[in-house]
Amino acid sequence: MSKQTEINARYARYADALIAAHAAADHAQAGMVENMNAMDCGFAWVVVHDRAFARWCAANSKDGNTAARRFYGRKNHDTGWCFWKPGSFNGQSIGIHEAGARAFRDSLAFDLQCRVEMSSRLD
Repeated sequence: MSKQTEINARYARYADALIAAHAAADHAQAGMVENMNAMDCGFAWVVVHDRAFARWCAANSKDGNTAARRFYGRKNHDTGWCFWKPGSFNGQSIGIHEAGARAFRDSLAFDLQCRVEMSSRLD
C-alpha cells in the first residue's frame, strides 16, 4: 500500500463526520421556524489539534477552489485546523449550528483519537 493510500484510508471517515454534522443540523431544525426575536443568533466552529490531519486537509484544499477550502477547513488563527459551521446550516440559530458542530466534533474525536474542540459564539 502506498503512503498516500494509507493517509487517505486513515482519514476516510472525515466525510462520515461531515455527514453526521449535516444530519444533526437537519434534525435540530426539523419542524423549527426560526424566530428572529429569539436572540439566538450565532455560529459554531470546530478546531482539530492533529498536525497530520491538518496537513492532509491543507494538501486537499490547495487547488484554490473556494468549495474545497470550505470543505477541508483552514488553519486556525491560534493552533489547530478550523472547520467553520460544519453542519452547513445557512440560518442564524446558534442551537442548530452547535448541534452540527457537536456531531462533527464527536465523530472526529472518536476517529482521530486527538483533541477536538467545539466552540460557539452569540452574534
